Amino acid sequence: MVRNLTKSALLERITVDGTNYQAATGQDGAAVNSGIIDTLGYAGLTIMFLRGNGTAANVLTVKLQSGDNSALSDAADVTGTSQTVTDVSDNKDNRMVCYDVFKPKKRYWRVVYQRTTQNSPIDGIVVIKHLPSHAFVTQATAAGGHGATPVVLNEP
Repeated sequence: MVRNLTKSALLERITVDGTNYQAATGQDGAAVNSGIIDTLGYAGLTIMFLRGNGTAANVLTVKLQSGDNSALSDAADVTGTSQTVTDVSDNKDNRMVCYDVFKPKKRYWRVVYQRTTQNSPIDGIVVIKHLPSHAFVTQATAAGGHGATPVVLNEP
């Protein structure tokens, strides 16, 4: 039995806009697509969308899309995932929107977000792929992965 998360789940940070790992404040009203998440070999997927410290009264809508094409040219909204977060008097700063998917029906996924009023920075998107079909997981150390090999402690 594997007891350490870093041995039984792949932890990744994906781009918030296909290029950058953070997005400064901005308000253009257009929907923005994150980097693409490949779920091959995993039965579980947890996505944590991290909001920054924005202007009071900003409105942010977040949802998931999935598809079978690796470029997500066939992307479709995942029913029930759209969430609108309205920041009234700075009460939603530095929070996260979390999704937990068990047995994803489609292989490829992404986060889509839209800033519709005021400024709302995005601190990042963290993905945990869990329940692997293989015994042990090797953490990536390239961009989006770990800066160093994870330290695993097994204390009594």
